[in-house]
Amino acid sequence: MLMPKWVIEEFDRESGRFLGRHDLAGLSDDDAGSLLGFPDLGSGDLYDISGDALAELSLRFGLEVSPGEYEYLLGRESSDSS
Repeated sequence: MLMPKWVIEEFDRESGRFLGRHDLAGLSDDDAGSLLGFPDLGSGDLYDISGDALAELSLRFGLEVSPGEYEYLLGRESSDSS
């Protein structure tokens, strides 16, 4: 069975490199859609995160983020849990 998993990708636009990934275990599709402001989210896409949504996710998941330095993107990937 495929289980969607939400992650935040940390991206350095200056170098064009992805620097890290934070797993958001327990974040539901509904929660992600609410944070992003639209309910219908595709699989495998990356979404820009607003500053408010990033702050909420940082508090909820205990993430250390540097929004002034890096860009953060929310993405959903499927992982096989069978």
